[in-house]
Amino acid sequence: KGANHTATSNIITNSTYGLMLNDTNITQIISNTIENISAGGFGIYMENVTNNTLNSNTLKHNPGGAIRIFNASRIHIQSNTIINSSGTTAHGIMINLTINSTLSSNVIENVTGSGIRVANSSNNTIVLNNVSNSSLFGIFVLDQANNNAISNNRLYNNTDYGIKVINSANNTLSTNSIFNNSLYGVYILNSSDNTITSNIIYNNSQVGIYVSIAHASDLSSGNIISSNQYIENHTTGLASGILLHSIRGNTHIRSNSVIRSNYYGIYLSLP
Repeated sequence: KGANHTATSNIITNSTYGLMLNDTNITQIISNTIENISAGGFGIYMENVTNNTLNSNTLKHNPGGAIRIFNASRIHIQSNTIINSSGTTAHGIMINLTINSTLSSNVIENVTGSGIRVANSSNNTIVLNNVSNSSLFGIFVLDQANNNAISNNRLYNNTDYGIKVINSANNTLSTNSIFNNSLYGVYILNSSDNTITSNIIYNNSQVGIYVSIAHASDLSSGNIISSNQYIENHTTGLASGILLHSIRGNTHIRSNSVIRSNYYGIYLSLP
């Protein structure tokens, strides 16, 4: 606990938790190597913290997950390398109940959950991350995670979707490169007033951008899909560049470039 701590250049292996910070503020975690943490713990875990920095750490072979942040604000997670987390829900970076934080320039590869998971967290910036070969999604935004900015990320070779947004609103997805994901590039489910703009989306097996609802009583409305480029080569299953399924309410689709989808360039389906 307390403030103004620094942990630098340590090697931490074969523990339940690598580094745990609780009620600890203005702390820097820099250039540590954390590996082989047990499935019941995390490489780095922070709870009830503010103004902490995680920079240039290497986390590998942590089956419980690499970095988890809970109930926090103004956290800076940047330039970390996360590889080969292979537990049942081994996400790369998880933030929950976290606000006004930045996740930038992280490299995340070969995790069995999602590369970045943002739950019930708002006003965060997720930028310049490279996420590949996740068993679920490149970036997963869920549970009233609102007003987040997701930009300039490279999301590729993930098993399901490049980005999934569920039950969340007013997020901006811009200038991301999203390609070679096994199902959809971007999947918006039960979510309203999100903006998807100026992304490059290609070679995602089924759909470039998919907006839908789970049940007839759900709502995805007011989403804006604009100025996305190179929505190309969606060739299996639904095989669409942009697909709106069972949507009630206003969705704005404008100034997109959609080419070489096997079935539909843009497909609109009423409830």
